[in-house]
Amino acid sequence: MTYATEQTAYEVKKENRASAAKKLQLENPHLVPVQAGVSARIAATKNIRIELKKAFPKFKFSVTSETFSGGDAIRVSWTDGPTVKQVEAITGKYTAGKFNSYEDLYEYSSNAFTDAFGDAKYVTESRDYSDAFIQAVLNDLKAKYITIDGVEAPTLDDYRNGRCYFNSWSREIHLALCDKGE
Repeated sequence: MTYATEQTAYEVKKENRASAAKKLQLENPHLVPVQAGVSARIAATKNIRIELKKAFPKFKFSVTSETFSGGDAIRVSWTDGPTVKQVEAITGKYTAGKFNSYEDLYEYSSNAFTDAFGDAKYVTESRDYSDAFIQAVLNDLKAKYITIDGVEAPTLDDYRNGRCYFNSWSREIHLALCDKGE
């Protein structure tokens, strides 16, 4: 393959991806398109807010972004509500790639969607739990198990003060919190 042939194949691939990005923008007029002079991170941050509000209208999310010497990041946090997996189904589309710890490098994987609606090097999700939410999970577990390995169910105070992290309840509580969505 000659240099000219490689160059032509690259140009065709680039044009196809630009065309796909334009099509996605037309199909999703509610999202903010990446435009000249607008950071891809800013567009992605706005779009994550739009999509989360549409998917989970009853819940409030904090969506912040920042730049740093190694790239940029978008951080999403909320209390109770949807599970991390449910939120990641939305936010994951805006990740620019992933860190390869075996080779100690970041591998970019941009695509037509990120070309159209933006991305950030790192997109993270952080879900907090209210006392009422934790108590509901503890009540569900108490109804399911009387004891685990001879240990009675912890109270909300036990959970909040770390007194159940070194017994069998810890795993059950963690799994139940992660799986319970609203």
